[in-house]
Amino acid sequence: MGLPNLQGRDIKRVTADNAALEYALGLIKACAARGGGSFRENPANSLHWWCPSEQDMWETGEWSEKWYSACAFQGARCKHQLLRHNLPEIDAWPVLQCHHIHADNEWKPYTCNDRHVYPSHEEAEYTASLALSLAITCSWWAARKGLAVLKIHRLPPVEVAGDWRLWLELDPRAARQWQMIPFALQCGIRPPDMEQLPVRVEAASVELVEGIPPDGTFFLRLGG
Repeated sequence: MGLPNLQGRDIKRVTADNAALEYALGLIKACAARGGGSFRENPANSLHWWCPSEQDMWETGEWSEKWYSACAFQGARCKHQLLRHNLPEIDAWPVLQCHHIHADNEWKPYTCNDRHVYPSHEEAEYTASLALSLAITCSWWAARKGLAVLKIHRLPPVEVAGDWRLWLELDPRAARQWQMIPFALQCGIRPPDMEQLPVRVEAASVELVEGIPPDGTFFLRLGG
């Protein structure tokens, strides 16, 4: 893959990228041959999907595609993405195509604190919502295959409609690294060095002393 007549630094970069791609796809094929599951992701219009090795893998009929809009997973901008995978659990996701209202200039570069900001750079990092959705879905697959026994967590909510224009004013970290702690707490995980934060546990797992729970334990009553 690469434009003809490349020279010098350009041809070295393309050659290195092609070698890395072949290596990664080779690992994925070997994993699938052992009965393993995997997914790979790129923009829907990426040239990656047209490389010969990727085309050969697709033609085997062993892979499925899930098209989605990044804004469905709390991204601020409409970005069409594609997951190619062999996990039926990903196919069970709902339709994730954008029906939001987006600003016409959402991809226009802008200046902030005397520096140029390119929206494509902000949106390159996956949102916490997408990362957690993939992690939970892979856990479902592992449990179904008998490779793991684990508590199955609920997927984060996704939203494909609504007015997304004001999302451009949010700090990009709000949907990414800043959201990792709330998601960890939702899954019952206490992040390192944050022992003071509460964490969800099952009531049955709390040890009572003479009918009294440990200090700092709170029970929520659900239902009537």
